[in-house]
Amino acid sequence: MSKTRCDEWYLGDNCKKFVREIEFVYDTYVNNIKDMYDTPDYEAEKYKDYLEQNPQELESSSIDSAMEEILIKSNERYDFVLNMKYRFLAIFIDLIYQMLEQFIISICKFQQDYHSYDPKINNLQFQNLHQCAITIFSEYDFNFETKKEYAKINELRLLQNVLKHSEGKSKEELAKKRPEYFVNKNYALTIYKNTIIDATLNISNDDLKEYVIAIKEFLKIFPDKLIHEYNC
Repeated sequence: MSKTRCDEWYLGDNCKKFVREIEFVYDTYVNNIKDMYDTPDYEAEKYKDYLEQNPQELESSSIDSAMEEILIKSNERYDFVLNMKYRFLAIFIDLIYQMLEQFIISICKFQQDYHSYDPKINNLQFQNLHQCAITIFSEYDFNFETKKEYAKINELRLLQNVLKHSEGKSKEELAKKRPEYFVNKNYALTIYKNTIIDATLNISNDDLKEYVIAIKEFLKIFPDKLIHEYNC
């Protein structure tokens, strides 16, 4: 006999809590992290003064070579600070995606435990957000992969993959969606192709903000109830 079961969507409160958590993460970046490395000129000049006052830190054996070394190292410090600003932004972009993915996976695993009597659900494997999109939620006639809100989330997925791995399929897909991320930059210290060591992607604070908004809108489309068909 086939029956239907209407599951109260227990995650209603948890979705709201998760949204507040994402907002807190974003506010932490904006209010405490964003400006931490916003003064590369000042940091470079400060380091230059430090080296001038502490010549024992230098490797040069003459005044002329010492002055050149100080200039090189202060310019290097400028790049280091500028790159740290970029890295923190990249870290927070990656963080919000990882939070969302683990949250969605936790939803799927809860539903799996809740319907442990049903082998169709009980045997499913959940390893990433996309996999959840085409497995358990489609079982509930809620395939969020087809929702327009998912497009921005998928873009975020590609970006965090590129930030972690640099080259690969995700880079090719993201370049089609956001070619402006890949405008060439010429940095003196850029030797290898990378996306974390140097500021090689044109990501901005506005991008992080847009992804946070997308996550919040994404969670709003979750249904209050899920209909599950099962045999008994």
